[in-house]
Amino acid sequence: MDAAKTLHILLTTDGSEESLRAVEPAALLARRTGGRITLLRIVPELTAISDTGFATPTGVLAKSSQAEIDAARAELMDALARFSDVQVDVAIEASATPAAAIVEYARKHGADLIAMASHGRTGLRRILLGSTAESVLRTSDIPVLIFPLKQG
Repeated sequence: MDAAKTLHILLTTDGSEESLRAVEPAALLARRTGGRITLLRIVPELTAISDTGFATPTGVLAKSSQAEIDAARAELMDALARFSDVQVDVAIEASATPAAAIVEYARKHGADLIAMASHGRTGLRRILLGSTAESVLRTSDIPVLIFPLKQG
């Protein structure tokens, strides 16, 4: 990283308290390096379900509603209260594949580091729900900092 360039941390959240565990450590890192944070929320786009109850053909997505986007924006604004003395921008993206959207956003906007919390899913829950953090870690060419679920 160029000495004149500030560290750009892409911090992802899904709005849950679990995902917000990464806020304090990411803010500390940004504060100590003079860096900045983009707080990113991915709003899900889901495969549309027709009135017959069957999924529509692949590639047809139900657009995120304005209410979902407004709720995500409100969550991000609430999360901003957790930061002090750090430059923070907020962004909302809609995607059916959150991990791919996170990696693409990081590349497109010049992030130096992706920071996120893991939900700590294991077993069947992990198989059924997947792991966004694991997918980001596997597919990103940008360093990824994952904050694990606190065991306790």
